[in-house]
Amino acid sequence: MSQPPALDSARSLLEDVASLLDHHPAQKDPKPGKPPGPGYGPLLRAGTALCYTAWEVYVEEALLESVSWLLDNRSPEDLPEALRTWVADQNGDPWAFVGDSWRAAVLGLVRSRLEGDAQGRFGFNTASVSGVEGLYNQVLGYSPLRAIRWQKKSNAAVRKDISTLVEVRGEIVHRGTTPGGLSLGGVRSWADFIRRLTEKFDAGLVEFRTGIPSGSKK
Repeated sequence: MSQPPALDSARSLLEDVASLLDHHPAQKDPKPGKPPGPGYGPLLRAGTALCYTAWEVYVEEALLESVSWLLDNRSPEDLPEALRTWVADQNGDPWAFVGDSWRAAVLGLVRSRLEGDAQGRFGFNTASVSGVEGLYNQVLGYSPLRAIRWQKKSNAAVRKDISTLVEVRGEIVHRGTTPGGLSLGGVRSWADFIRRLTEKFDAGLVEFRTGIPSGSKK
């Protein structure tokens, strides 16, 4: 069975966030004189961590998806120059492989870049602004993140929010604490932010791959 599209993977994780918030015993924020329900802190931490996970999983799967599409739809000489250069630097001259073996070799190199290889090299550790842009610029020569914006959300604000989410997730994962300003409404806002972010990012990748602006008809 083929792997689901990257955007579907992100949406599935965000649905898990919504389900967690809707069905957990501590599904309401505390009020004066009314303390939070049992498990309120863990619920906030789990929901926020899942929002970040949806973003990181999307970033990794979308890169593999994009490279796979390019390999299936472009001849070696028509691939992005950055991809050709990066692959050649990693593995000599894979374009000289017999038959279609070069396609599998290139995808294997991208997977190693994301997951790390047997020598302990590479590996994508954090979906920060610099991490995502560095990864995509290195492999594709293009990062959709540089232009993402939407109504009442500038590109600078998008980048700032990504950095904040990475920081909050780090506090949760590495310290096991619940950031003081976090609430159920805040977790829902993070989920909505990641939904919009991945949709815009995906539209940028589709346009990059096909050369057709998002929303345009052939």
